[in-house]
Amino acid sequence: MLMSTLVILRFTGIFAAYTGITVLLPEIMFRRILKGRRLSEQFLMSYTFGNFYIINIVFALQLLHISNFFTLTAVTVLMSILIGLKVNRIPLRRKLAEGKKIFCRLSDGSLGIRSAVSKFGEWMKSGCRYFGKFFCRKGIFFFQKFVRFKKTLYFCTRNSEVNHPINIAEWSSW
Repeated sequence: MLMSTLVILRFTGIFAAYTGITVLLPEIMFRRILKGRRLSEQFLMSYTFGNFYIINIVFALQLLHISNFFTLTAVTVLMSILIGLKVNRIPLRRKLAEGKKIFCRLSDGSLGIRSAVSKFGEWMKSGCRYFGKFFCRKGIFFFQKFVRFKKTLYFCTRNSEVNHPINIAEWSSW
């Protein structure tokens, strides 16, 4: 593989990770606050929340002299879950109690492995269904905005060329 191709792939990966952490993660965490706002407001608020969030996590871990890839990843995931639960008003104690109950039933043998895997699969399925709908709605919304923009741009350029042809010689004399 050429070095330039490797550099392009690395930069693409870094850009995707940075966008995911600074835009998509706050969009999921603060969806209740961002709901009903315009797209530009949602993007700017998500970007601001995300950068503020990451800067403070890195600062705190550096201050404690424990920053490395694993601690940064663990704290980012843990804090995003806790903030998302708090902002969206999901009762953490009840969810932890349900998890403890299932784990205790699994450990004492009253719940079999198949049942536990089945319950976990149902939980994952419901979560994926929710986030699938969320991202599908956002994706369709972005696609509609893009199509409208393309149509507007096409008609504006088409009408300007038909009604007012541009003479390159006039522009070069300026």
